[in-house]
Parts: sequence; C-alpha cells; structure tokens
Amino acid sequence: MTKLTDIFSTRELSLLIWLTVLIITLTFGKEIRKSMLGVISAFFATKIVLVFALLTIYVGLIVFLLKSFSLLDVTLFKDTIFWFFSFAIVTFFSINKAKDIGFFKSILVDSFKWTIFLEFLVNFYTFSLTTELILFPFILIVTTTQAFSQTDKKNEQVTKLLTNILSIIVTAYFLYALYKTLFDYKNVFTLHNLNSLVLPLLLTTLLLPFYYLLAVIMQYEELFIRADFMTNDKNKSKLLKREILMTAKFNLNKIKTIKTNLNKFDFYHSTDIKQYIKTIK
Repeated sequence: MTKLTDIFSTRELSLLIWLTVLIITLTFGKEIRKSMLGVISAFFATKIVLVFALLTIYVGLIVFLLKSFSLLDVTLFKDTIFWFFSFAIVTFFSINKAKDIGFFKSILVDSFKWTIFLEFLVNFYTFSLTTELILFPFILIVTTTQAFSQTDKKNEQVTKLLTNILSIIVTAYFLYALYKTLFDYKNVFTLHNLNSLVLPLLLTTLLLPFYYLLAVIMQYEELFIRADFMTNDKNKSKLLKREILMTAKFNLNKIKTIKTNLNKFDFYHSTDIKQYIKTIK
C-alpha cells in the first residue's frame, strides 16, 4: 500500500477501489451483463474504433511533443492518464452536442475553473483512505439524488436541501484546503504542483482542435444525409454538397446555420443552388 500511496493520493485510491467494486458487482447480474455486452459491442463498431484510435494517436503525439519540449515528465504521467480517462473520453462521447463554437468555449472556461478548484485547492489535500472511502459514496449519492430531484418541481424542497448539503461539503473542502495552503505554502507552491496545475489546461487546449475537426465532420455527415433525401437527382445532390462545403468550410457556426435553413430550399422551383447557399445567414 505504501508504494501505491506514493503514486496515487488517497482520494484517487478511493475512486479506483469503488470503481473496482462497482464493476465486479455489475458483472454478477445476468441482465446487466447483457446490457454491458451490448454497450461494449456498440463501442467496438468500426467507425467508433477508428475515431477512438485516431484520438489515442493524437493524444500520444501531444504527449510526445510536450515531453520533447520538457513540459511533461514521468512524475506527471499519472495526471496525464487521469486526464485522458476523464476529460478526453467523456468529451469524446459527448462531441455530438458540439453544434457551434460555443461548445468549445464553454469547455475551456469550465476546464480553467474546475482545474484551479479541484486540482489545486481540493485534490492536493486529501484525508485518510478510510475517510475517503466513506466520503466518496456519500457525496456521489447526494450529487446523483440532487440531480434526479431537479427533474420534477414537486421535489423542490428536497432539491434545496441537497443543494445546501453539497454547498456545505464544497465549502468545507475549500476551507480545509485553504487552511492547509496558508500554513503549508512551502509544499504547495512548488514547480511540480505548478506543472500539475497547468498540465490539464494545456492538454485540453491542445486536444480541442481534434474535437473541433471531429465535430465539423459529424455535422457535415448529418447535413449530407439530409441533402441526399432532398432530391432524387444525384447531380443536384452533389452540387448542393459541394456548395455547402465551399461556403461553410470549417466554420461550425455556418454549418449549423445551413442545417437550420436548408429545408426551406425547393429543388423543384429553385435552380440556383450556389446563390441560395451563399445567402443563408
């Protein structure tokens, strides 16, 4: 355990232990096993595997680049792994929500806010493993219950109570971390901790171009499927797709605008496809 605690914090160990328990528990249920197999089968669909492989290669290139410029060393390898299996993969499965540039702006803002709070003020100071093992499921239950209660106005009082409990927990964590920081600043303000703080922000920033390109491709794919259904004339369909590409290019906002207004185009009474696409605003 001593070697593990040299690598992982007690909070990270608590997370790993509970995840292991959850996975083992899920495998005992026959129906759950079937569902899990269905999810795994869906994940290994050719297109998803290809994109995920490209994501892994891209992240590998980022890590190699940062290491080449001495911006990443072995001591930050664990942070990189946690970032990949949290932010990178979670964003990978939610990239279909990226309809415009605002999606990526919010990622950067949230990444900056949560990195400073969680990475620097909370995760740097942890409790004993026993305490963390008790706190983790408690906070998880409160958080998920609060999120569920928000779906129905009838639960307004419960939502308010759980929100207050979460606020107390967050405040307690913050005050504890702040107290430890003030009285142990020599161990806090080190080069390693600074690198650990900056690393997720840097990795996220460098990964966003990949996700932006992926979002553009996905939006074009949806748009072109619609274009194929708008006419039986393949030549007109090809012309429409070409004009969309020439007009929108890599502008996600423009692609969204065209998707919203394209259904107004009438192939039977309008022939100037190029002019129509250019006038969409």
